[in-house]
Amino acid sequence: MTTALLISHELTASTHAGVIRMLGMHFVMKGKVSSELNKFYVQLFEMRQRGDYDDYIQIGSEDVLPLVSLVEKYMTTVEALIRTKIQL
Repeated sequence: MTTALLISHELTASTHAGVIRMLGMHFVMKGKVSSELNKFYVQLFEMRQRGDYDDYIQIGSEDVLPLVSLVEKYMTTVEALIRTKIQL
């Protein structure tokens, strides 16, 4: 969804780190995405990385369920930014 946001504003990134950087530069620094949601996005990325690459990691419902409301908030924010092309 974050990549779709970048594309909708004619921005590109070739790596996950690049997506995070572009989100920060073009949306967080300009107040379009809160720093709270940006930190959350980075946290989700780090969880995904650990899940993909760490040995013997377990991510259970107790880890995920507390994140649902922030995921919904992030998705709502990003969807609104995609639908309403803002001036960057």
